[in-house]
Amino acid sequence: GRKLILVTGRELPDLKEVFPELSLFEKVVAENGALIYTPASEEERTISPSPSADLVDRLKKRGVKPLSVGRSIVATWEPHQTTVLDVIKKLGLELEII
Repeated sequence: GRKLILVTGRELPDLKEVFPELSLFEKVVAENGALIYTPASEEERTISPSPSADLVDRLKKRGVKPLSVGRSIVATWEPHQTTVLDVIKKLGLELEII
């Protein structure tokens, strides 16, 4: 009577590539909790809105690499936290870095 749930910070396309057996799970919580995926029906439900195109463009222009954009999250590495915070502030977005 137990059901398996996979919880990960990975983006769904990347997860499907590295672990194609998602059908073992009842639900997959991806993108640090921002996306709920049901393997049986392939339904995807985002918990938060998509990243702002302006945010992504400005981060690219500021040289933030690597930069990964999911359905609800934007991910990069720690050395870029100051740049990311600066762009968030300049755009007046209510976002957090985790």
